[in-house]
Amino acid sequence: LHDALPISNELMSDLMSFEQHEGFLWGNIIKYAYRYGNKGEKAETVKKIRKYCDMLLEVLEPKNELED
Repeated sequence: LHDALPISNELMSDLMSFEQHEGFLWGNIIKYAYRYGNKGEKAETVKKIRKYCDMLLEVLEPKNELED
């Protein structure tokens, strides 16, 4: 098996609409939360959830600043 390429928020935002990118990140949060305790180490699963939460915040915060 090969190592997966790291996911870049910048790359994803270039390839997807805002809604697609938001949905992709939210979907990964749900996926890892659902797997928690059933697949892999719990600490590693939490790190993955946190990574996708942080990426989602990066996407949402600039949008929220424009709305204020």
